[in-house]
Amino acid sequence: ASGERGARDPRQLLALRKRLADCLVELGSFEDALQQYAALLRERPTMLELQQAAAMALQTWGVQQQRPAALDQAVRGAMPGPDGKNVVWGWLRLATAVDGARRRAAETAASDPAAAERAERLADMFFEARYNVARVRLLSARLATGPARREQLNAARQNIESMKTLYPDLGGLRWQAAFQKLLAEIDEELTKS
Repeated sequence: ASGERGARDPRQLLALRKRLADCLVELGSFEDALQQYAALLRERPTMLELQQAAAMALQTWGVQQQRPAALDQAVRGAMPGPDGKNVVWGWLRLATAVDGARRRAAETAASDPAAAERAERLADMFFEARYNVARVRLLSARLATGPARREQLNAARQNIESMKTLYPDLGGLRWQAAFQKLLAEIDEELTKS
């Protein structure tokens, strides 16, 4: 044994690089974390877990440092690429992409246990993304004043009402409770406006 290491597994390297970005978020180095996520997403733009982590990093940045722009980017996306499309999708685009993948997995779920498991995991990710759209709007409202505050609160409330219409079970008991609690927080803030 010469002590030389063989080629690393690309999946392990990807996981390490993602973990580095996660650690940077934990340290409060949000710009560095987002650069790391963006570098990974340029290589793997449709990796949903990376998109989810990047959106959450923007959301955390917005909350911890009271940055409305970061909160907006958590919803709408950030870091435009050469094609003008955001490298980091944000919660809205992530929800749309996840929902499409969930529907495709659900089509074969009856005959494929792996597809059924994937569909279930994607459904959870979808409801989390849609929950965070409303959550971020509430968080943005708390940083805003005047008409902008009320506009954000109304958008958050409308988001939840739309989800209740489209998905009456709201993804099951866990997400029903989370959406109901969030709706109560929004209504409480609306009474203060």
